[in-house]
Amino acid sequence: MRTGGFANVEMVFDGKTLMLLGKNANLYAQVEAPGTIDHLVDELRDKYHRPVPAADLLMSDPYKELMPQVTDV
Repeated sequence: MRTGGFANVEMVFDGKTLMLLGKNANLYAQVEAPGTIDHLVDELRDKYHRPVPAADLLMSDPYKELMPQVTDV
């Protein structure tokens, strides 16, 4: 769920289907997306051209996703 000044959206993914509820806009959408969360994020970005805020933190291996961008600690 994402709540804030710009969005009040609930997303549910069961490994087969992604369901989205835009509470402010009173809109519902559903798309078949079988697979893992990693696959879902790729599908949303590549096929539907939708950004997925903080998706790197949802991936199965966040360390692998985030560390290539680290230059100094």
